[in-house]
Amino acid sequence: MQLTILYVPCPDSETAAKIVQILIDEKLVACGNIHKSDSMYVWEGNMAKEDEWIAVMKTLDHLTAKAESRINELHPYDIPAVIHWAAMCNEAYLEWVKQQLEV
Repeated sequence: MQLTILYVPCPDSETAAKIVQILIDEKLVACGNIHKSDSMYVWEGNMAKEDEWIAVMKTLDHLTAKAESRINELHPYDIPAVIHWAAMCNEAYLEWVKQQLEV
């Protein structure tokens, strides 16, 4: 059974939690996990190493574009990373996700 995983780095745990909570409340994602990350990247020509918090959220394919749009509205970064991919899961979990999203 297939669902969509959203991977969204955030500047702090509060921002990640806010995004997850709003998307759950708006029934754009069923749930989310927040993980601390040491991130490295080049920004404006300089190497950056930052603490980030990664929001990993689960949704359904037909809600992915709406969730991405909402994340872009809520996210404080100039260019937020909203990465998503299809993932297989067990049928019981997919049914739970559908129930959360009232599909």
